[in-house]
Amino acid sequence: AVPRGLCAHWLSGNVTLLGMLALVQAILTRNANVLKVASTYSSVLPILLNAFRDLEVTTPAGKVLYGNDILSTLCVLYFPHSNQLASQALSEEADIRLAWGGREAVEAIVNLPKKYNGEDIIFGPKISFMAIGRDSLSEARKVRRLARNAATDVSVFDQYACSSPHTIFVEKGGVGASPKEFAEILALEMQRAAVRIPKNPPDLGTVSKIGMLRMRYEFTGELWNSLGTEWTVLYDEEGASGLGEICYSRVITVRAVDDILDVARLAHPGIQTIGLALTGPRKLIFADIAASLGAERFPDVGRMTFFDIPWDGLYTMDRMVRWVSMGGPY
Repeated sequence: AVPRGLCAHWLSGNVTLLGMLALVQAILTRNANVLKVASTYSSVLPILLNAFRDLEVTTPAGKVLYGNDILSTLCVLYFPHSNQLASQALSEEADIRLAWGGREAVEAIVNLPKKYNGEDIIFGPKISFMAIGRDSLSEARKVRRLARNAATDVSVFDQYACSSPHTIFVEKGGVGASPKEFAEILALEMQRAAVRIPKNPPDLGTVSKIGMLRMRYEFTGELWNSLGTEWTVLYDEEGASGLGEICYSRVITVRAVDDILDVARLAHPGIQTIGLALTGPRKLIFADIAASLGAERFPDVGRMTFFDIPWDGLYTMDRMVRWVSMGGPY
């Protein structure tokens, strides 16, 4: 496995952690890295990378690894989106173009001139949801734990990650809780999660949208919410009509459904993750249907935002190297 050369990273401004994990993989594959950061994190990333400075680690085999060697392969830079000359220059030099962000941002990068044999690794805009079967609502204790895990998935990254859920579909018929009762318990866990996982204040546009959604559900459904804009749980019986409205900032819609397998057919290529609380054969049936329609990840509820391999349906490190063979073929 031979490194491709120079990896140019266009990092998203809303979820920087995933960009850091991609950088680690580029370092492990021994590529040089240029990181084009968002303005909001232009000073944060150099501080994080400074942890490598003057670091020395001795491996069990006695080899000494030097952090300064890694730092010499990294460059962090910032320029505004409007600087097309800088974007084009970076694109044309890159052997790998790795981009995170919304559709407009990644399309702008993909459409830049590049090397004819350059490799593109694109993590574009996607959304996620959660599916809870009646068999996972069999006992009150299990329901509380499930609600706590769901609240964690909603709260981490304030729903700005592609793997964050915006809608939770709950199947009717659970002995331990109905869909509405689950929503009530989830509201209690959202309050607790607000203490465990502090939230960044939303912008004025998001505050306005939160207020509008709350007002709508006061008339058309039911809701539970914090006194401020820390969290909001919306509940209705409209599961058959599909996904709830996306607001971000810890606004989660709980929807009741008669058959959770019907929810699998809501999957499409824009769905990345579906957190599952299902047991037995129905779990595999659900995943088979949703995967065939475009969904890519089916972690357990509570682990939706854990980074794993593959991510977005691909093995990132495989795309960062050229595979070279010798001998044969036989």
